Amino acid sequence: MGKDLNEKEFKKLIQKHIKNTDFVKVYLDDDSAIFGFIVKFSDHFLMIEESNDFALVGTKIVLYNKVRGIRHNKYDKISKAIYLDEKLIRFNKNIIDKTDLESGESLFKSIKKQDFHCNIDSKKNKKMFFQLVKF
Repeated sequence: MGKDLNEKEFKKLIQKHIKNTDFVKVYLDDDSAIFGFIVKFSDHFLMIEESNDFALVGTKIVLYNKVRGIRHNKYDKISKAIYLDEKLIRFNKNIIDKTDLESGESLFKSIKKQDFHCNIDSKKNKKMFFQLVKF
């Protein structure tokens, strides 16, 4: 979790970032990170609209227990301001609402039901996240 936050405080922080549509950097336990906007979470997964060079590049779903921390500092606030100014923040609410993060089984069923394909990235079980792709 966050450096000095307990589980309840960390979940409250995630909810705040979702509510405020904050641009964040999500640190994973393998020292990697994902930049973007957290759009949904459960006790098992965190759903992020990933960004790269001021473009939303896709939806990533990471295991909640692999999240080590979340950064939201002045640089992230400036990034959000640029996204807003350029009108680049456009999430597909339908996908977010229809993706079930309550369990691995429900996640994959909801992805299949939406006719998405899923790339799973896992390096020796240390890093695992899902990227939604529609062909």
